[in-house]
Amino acid sequence: MEPGARACAGANGAQVYESVMANARSKIVFSLEGEENLKSLAQSLFMGVMNPDEIKLQLHSRKVMDYVEETRIIHSESENWSEGVGEFNGQTGTESEGGAIQGGDEQEQRLWNKSNANSNGTSHTSMKGGGKGKSIVPHQKAVFGEELSSVQFRGLDDQLHRAMASLFDQKQRHGVTKIVGVRAPVNIVTPFVEKMPTPKKMIDSYLTSRYEKLPFALRSEDAHRQIKERDQKFISGAGRTTEPEEIAVRRKIG
Repeated sequence: MEPGARACAGANGAQVYESVMANARSKIVFSLEGEENLKSLAQSLFMGVMNPDEIKLQLHSRKVMDYVEETRIIHSESENWSEGVGEFNGQTGTESEGGAIQGGDEQEQRLWNKSNANSNGTSHTSMKGGGKGKSIVPHQKAVFGEELSSVQFRGLDDQLHRAMASLFDQKQRHGVTKIVGVRAPVNIVTPFVEKMPTPKKMIDSYLTSRYEKLPFALRSEDAHRQIKERDQKFISGAGRTTEPEEIAVRRKIG
């Protein structure tokens, strides 16, 4: 950690090093608590994407925007009928007499004439009619639309609070990184490192190759041999030498 830096422990144990947030231009931030930590880190990570002209709310109103002339076709249909019944009766009669009557007897029958006439009748009348029509009428059709009536902008304080909340509410292994040359921060997730099954022979071979490169590591038999030789020198008095002998045994290699 650089001089003057301050370590801030997050909720998940992640440590964030801050040296006026200027020395480290690339940063990775995991979940943490504390308003003083969240505010400074949120400003450093999200300052490039904060927009004073960010729109929070827009209100639109519906209104008539224009009129379009069009024609309408009107269809009409009518039907009518009438029915009547008439009945009449009539009777006519005529009578004429001619000739001579003597002693109450009719004389000269050929000269006698009578006539009579009767008449009656019934009449029915029925009428039915109808019609269809079509007319074309011009019409002004209204065109509706939406018009922006009000705009509310999101303040920088609201945007900073949202950025602080996003840092605070991160899950385990989730973080936000700011890379040099990239304006917007990026979300990252650290993967699980799974232990691969390795045979014991391979592990021993790898450890042996590593220990052989260390000047202070010895095999167990060599370390025991040197210890035994040193004990014998102390017992015989030959162990007092002008140059001290240092034997460092760090690991036993079987």
